[in-house]
Amino acid sequence: MSKSRNVMAATAQNVTTTLRRPKLRGVVALAALAVGLVGPALPAHAAAAPDAPTAVVATPSGTSLSVAFTPGSTNGASGVSYAVDCTGTGPAGSASGSGSPIVVSGLGKGQTYTCTVTAQSDEGPSAASDPSDPEQLATTAPGAPSIDGITLGSSSVTVDFSAPADNGGDAITGYAVTCDSAGDHPAPVSGAGMSLTVGSLVTGDSYTCTVHATNGVGDGSESAPSESFVAATAPGAPSVTSVTQINPNSLRVAFTPGSDNNDPITGYRVTCTSSNGGITRTKSGGDSPITVTNLSNAKTYTCKVVASNSIGNSPASNASDAKPAAVLPGQPSITSATRGSNSVRVAFTPGSTGGDVIIDNTVTCSSVDGDNTASGASSPIVVGSLVNGDSYDCVVVSTNHLGDGPPSTATTVTAATTPEAPDIDGVVQGDNNVTVSFHANGTG
Repeated sequence: MSKSRNVMAATAQNVTTTLRRPKLRGVVALAALAVGLVGPALPAHAAAAPDAPTAVVATPSGTSLSVAFTPGSTNGASGVSYAVDCTGTGPAGSASGSGSPIVVSGLGKGQTYTCTVTAQSDEGPSAASDPSDPEQLATTAPGAPSIDGITLGSSSVTVDFSAPADNGGDAITGYAVTCDSAGDHPAPVSGAGMSLTVGSLVTGDSYTCTVHATNGVGDGSESAPSESFVAATAPGAPSVTSVTQINPNSLRVAFTPGSDNNDPITGYRVTCTSSNGGITRTKSGGDSPITVTNLSNAKTYTCKVVASNSIGNSPASNASDAKPAAVLPGQPSITSATRGSNSVRVAFTPGSTGGDVIIDNTVTCSSVDGDNTASGASSPIVVGSLVNGDSYDCVVVSTNHLGDGPPSTATTVTAATTPEAPDIDGVVQGDNNVTVSFHANGTG
């Protein structure tokens, strides 16, 4: 203990001698004592090279390997990057990068490789990782796919195909379809699916299509060409030429086709739409005319026509003239038949118009000597040129645009004329009167 105190006193004496501040000798001695007890400061821990990466996995793609890994501890190192070295049965390859994965390219087709990863830093490199499992690279580009069928669209074609039997030893990354005609060479269409559509074809041109597959090595060979086809579109619009009323409540629509646009027209669809509350009706058929039935009685309709082919539907035609849906007129009723001179005046009450307008009424009076007829827009109608004394059965028929309605119930009448003049047989004078005797010559 005495020796320790002497040491500290000596140390304090040395400090105070150096500072040459006698009045602070005690304070400095205490500071010096504290320094002596704590000791000098320790230096900071030095950085070291990184640890080796682990879990190295190499994935082939064509003539490249994508190398994934788990970095080791950096150990405080700065400027850390990674270097990959791949060696095997073909030319060696290497690449570097800032992290996982790193792609090593330019390796040998069909060759087998293992890869190691080393961390690089300003403090030096790590040890190399354990090597990856061996991986064999693709040998060739894929074989040719097989075209299964084509489907025409509007100035387009969809090509369905099957994968090639041989992928060249590498996963197929996509396909490309090329369609060519003598005068048109649209750009190929690429995609990963097994069905691709090539558009913007020239309507009327004849095309064939091929397809090839692609893997990491490159493009495979083209398939055998598809069957030849002519690019087409949906038909042109038809033109309505007439609409005829048909009994009952039907319209017969006649039309001329538009262009088939290089694909045969397979059918037509007529749609009749009412402007005043009738039910819309549609009817399909293979040719003109097409009759649309079950329309709403007395409602007015216009009709349009659409053509179809395997591509799609045409635009609608022009609208037809407006026509009412109707039935034949109803049965009239005769109210009187008045004889005239070799004639009969027939009065009647019309039946229903059938949803159309009555355009004529016809009275027919029939006897053993034949028929006599007369027509008119309304009641009454006089039928002349009858045979005096003949008995006639008279009926009335009303007509609209669809045709003749049913006849009325018949009324029988005998034709006659005014009587002939009688002959006077004698005159007897009386008282302020005269008596005339005569005889009739005919009843008329």
